[in-house]
This record gives sequence, structure tokens and C-alpha cells, in this order.
Amino acid sequence: MSHYGLHWEWRGFGRLTHEAHAHFDTLKPRYPDAERVTDEYLWVPGCKINVKLRSKGTGSLKFKRCHRVDGELHAELWLEDEAEEYALPVDPRVALLLAKSLGVAIPKPNGPSDRSALLSAFGAEGARVVRVEKIRRQYNLVEHGVNLIAEHAQLLSPESLDSVAIESEADLNDQSSSDDVMKAGRSVAAARDRLPFAGTLRHLNYLEALAVWAGGHRVSE
Repeated sequence: MSHYGLHWEWRGFGRLTHEAHAHFDTLKPRYPDAERVTDEYLWVPGCKINVKLRSKGTGSLKFKRCHRVDGELHAELWLEDEAEEYALPVDPRVALLLAKSLGVAIPKPNGPSDRSALLSAFGAEGARVVRVEKIRRQYNLVEHGVNLIAEHAQLLSPESLDSVAIESEADLNDQSSSDDVMKAGRSVAAARDRLPFAGTLRHLNYLEALAVWAGGHRVSE
């Protein structure tokens, strides 16, 4: 999911049955075709920011910040700011911002840093690089009058697995009332609970999944 803004998200990992796969055929596709995606994530222990190097187009560096974890809804509130997606190569200011966000120190780059330079610089300072390849399909949902997005992704690496996400449209902002924010969160939770197979999936956000993969383990274990 690559739209920008403040939104709720629930994500689960597991192995879907044929019946679960068929459920998505009953939903309205958001795009006509599936999308194959390869991203490289930079992860350090305790980090609350999802940082990835996207392969789409000419490539970009993208920040996704977790604003809230709601234990009652079992969902997270995330911010994806268009101003925090930077085309590669990035200038030294952006590389240093990334270092600050991850809580690591890197030498100030002498010039723009491409994908290889970023991975090398941060890998040398202890950041783990996790390469995720997947084929994803997205669908439109409406729950309690709130526009939502459902995603089914077939993970190819770092392990073969299914990922399912329910996300609110990015129509919230810092001026949104607490009622509107919670309505969107409850809608995500309600849509998730309507999935006949949601209870069979392991609820993890991407930062939690990255921690598992970075440790050399499998989410499916």
C-alpha cells in the first residue's frame, strides 16, 4: 500500500487456504493487475520507524512512522508523509536524517548516496538489511461508512508466506477529531473480524516481522 497520510493498519501473516484465497475474489479490485514488489528494509532493534528502499521506478527511500499502537483494536496508526519519500540517490542531508531516525551514526557522505551506498554505510553500523519480495493485490472495502483497503500479498522472500492487511484510507490528519480517528480504527477492526480466516493469522506489523527476519527466524515458526 503506497498512498500517503495518517491511517490505521492491521496485518496478519500465515498460510491461506483455498477458501481464504477465494474470499478475495468476492472483493472489488483496486487495480486491474497484481504488482510484484521488491523492497529492502533497514532495521535496528527498538526502531519505531519503518524504513525501506523501494525498487519501484527509479527507486526511493521511504519513511513510515508509527504514531500509536492500540491494544484494544489490535491495530496501529501510521503516518506516511509524501515529504518523507526521497528519490534515489539522496543527498547527504537525507542520509544523516535517516541515521538520526534509526539511532545510528554514519560518516557524513561526500555526495549523493545511491541504494548500494546507503546499504553499505548503514550495514557497517549494525543496521540489518531485510530484502522482501512479494506479489500483492489490493481491494476496496467500505466498513461503517469508512473507505478501507484490503491487501493480499504472496511473500516470496525472506520466506514463502501469505500476508493480509486491512488499512483505512489516508484521510486523517493532525486536525482530525479523536472521534474520527477512532471511527477509522474501529472500522479496520470490524472489517478484519469479518474475514473468515483472520483468526488463523499471526498479527504482526512490519516492524515486528522485520525483527523476526533480522534475527534469522521465520514468521511461520
